Amino acid sequence: MRRLYKVLIILLIVIVIIGASGAYFINKANQALEELVNTQICGVNPTLYDDGVYEGTYKVFPIEVIVNVHIVNHEITQIDLVKHVNGQGQDAEIILGDIINAQSIDIDIITGATYSSLVILLAVQDAIPQNVCLE
Repeated sequence: MRRLYKVLIILLIVIVIIGASGAYFINKANQALEELVNTQICGVNPTLYDDGVYEGTYKVFPIEVIVNVHIVNHEITQIDLVKHVNGQGQDAEIILGDIINAQSIDIDIITGATYSSLVILLAVQDAIPQNVCLE
């Protein structure tokens, strides 16, 4: 009987530790996503870049994006999505065409895929940033 109490107490302690760790982890992830929403998006300027392929990355848990931005004649002609760890944000991938059409990342984000949309925009910005953030 005494051994059963020890096992139950140890089990309870393990459950409390796992619960506290999970709550901490979820809180950190939520903070990171809230910071993402407040991140300044400065824009891109393909006219500053010679022909070539430029890699950009951006990561905020649980989302990670790697893109290759193709520049030809100072225009974005193609964006390859090399990696998109997205959770539920796969719908955001459609904005790659919008970026090419607009030659800008000043476009609407995809409703329901806000975080992935922002991370994709920031990865493209990382690949071909403009020299100065305009406000």
